[in-house]
Amino acid sequence: MKQVTLVLVATMVLVAIQQDTTIQSQKQIQSSLIVQAEVAGAASSAVKAVGGEITHELGIINAVGARLTATQAAELEKRGLQLHLDHSFKTSGLRVGVRGQLAMSFNQKSAAWDVTNIGGETIEVSRIDLQWPAANRKLKSVELNGVEIFKHPRAASSTVIENGWRGDVKDRRIEPGERKSFNFAFQKNANTNSDNYKVRVDFAQGYSVAWPLAANTSIQGDGEVVLETNVPSIIAADTLHDNGITGAGVTVAFVDSGMNSSLPSLNYGADGNWRTLAAYNAINDTLNDNLEESHKFLSLEMSQ
Repeated sequence: MKQVTLVLVATMVLVAIQQDTTIQSQKQIQSSLIVQAEVAGAASSAVKAVGGEITHELGIINAVGARLTATQAAELEKRGLQLHLDHSFKTSGLRVGVRGQLAMSFNQKSAAWDVTNIGGETIEVSRIDLQWPAANRKLKSVELNGVEIFKHPRAASSTVIENGWRGDVKDRRIEPGERKSFNFAFQKNANTNSDNYKVRVDFAQGYSVAWPLAANTSIQGDGEVVLETNVPSIIAADTLHDNGITGAGVTVAFVDSGMNSSLPSLNYGADGNWRTLAAYNAINDTLNDNLEESHKFLSLEMSQ
């Protein structure tokens, strides 16, 4: 009798250990995921239905953060929901980028363009790509805030400057928050149509800025036209874009005292497509839903 009791007790202990091991194993295979649905609330309902644990509500993208087992995740995928790994990201905290002014200026034989360092570190000019009207004849020199940084005449009507810099290297630097003016001096009077110029300035720290801004593009060395936008990097949204989270399909409304609809940074998305849908004036009770063609200054004013 004692022998049977011992065997029974040993068997019960073994079963309990196996059950505990199974429970721990199930806990270990849980993963942190972002579950995204087509409509608001659907992701939350689906996760609850399969027994998952909701950790975050992400309503702006119709999603939730959740902890799920492999079986639960597979079931959600069968139901047509999108699953993304919930990574942790750490940003440098720097406001990176360089912003160019919305217009060039002209003074007899020179053309000027201002840029501002909106980042958190000192930047240094390393390369200048310039195209200009042939009627200007030769490029004679380049100044940055009145200090000559290049003086080797270049024949019309394009050039790339990567070496032969004049003066001290500090003359080519722009401090955080500082605005400086590039001045391009020509042999003849400068054509005053900004559309006839293309400028790209590269910096040793990896940043670049280009004119024209209206097209929101720059020209790469191989001739490829690419989108230029500083906004995503300023708020670290470029990290999200790299991981497939773009906010596509989400509509955002702004209530403000006015909006200049000609600004490309407001109207064009990261894919280069027009994204401003409409503007409503609450004072005059007028709606403009044809902004891409009108390009007018529109008010979004609320009565006081």
